Amino acid sequence: MIAFYKDEEILKTTRRHSLALWIEIICLSIASVAPYVFARLNILFFSSVKTLLTIKMTLVFVGFYCLWLVVVIVFFAIAISDHYLDIWILTNRRIINISQKGIFSREIKSVDRNQIIQITMKPQTGIEKRFNYGTLIISKSDGEQVLIEEVPNPEKLKHYL
Repeated sequence: MIAFYKDEEILKTTRRHSLALWIEIICLSIASVAPYVFARLNILFFSSVKTLLTIKMTLVFVGFYCLWLVVVIVFFAIAISDHYLDIWILTNRRIINISQKGIFSREIKSVDRNQIIQITMKPQTGIEKRFNYGTLIISKSDGEQVLIEEVPNPEKLKHYL
């Protein structure tokens, strides 16, 4: 639980851009069907392999494929929970970064506004420019840098800070 100061007010909350989640989902979807497609293409292009595939080998492939799907589903769950549980809370006194680290742990960092020296924006890639998201770099007075990654409307958020 986050402890707020008495006079502290939440001004804005933001999460990672949803495109980042969709990119992960698309990659995991491709990874989930890749072994099946690879096996089918081998059978299609190498007819001699067809005769080698016995029922036992098919069952072994199905077993390994099921294990593969379980691993991919776990990564789906991690990606979705990471997206929805990572949040930045901007208050009138500080910036709070809540990051999900693994399945059961979370890291909470806060930066007081009076510690902020500079806020810069990391150069955007073509996709980031097209879909208007990017990374903000907050430089603190103690030399530490805090990254706000894959945030929607980074220019607007930068001026908001």
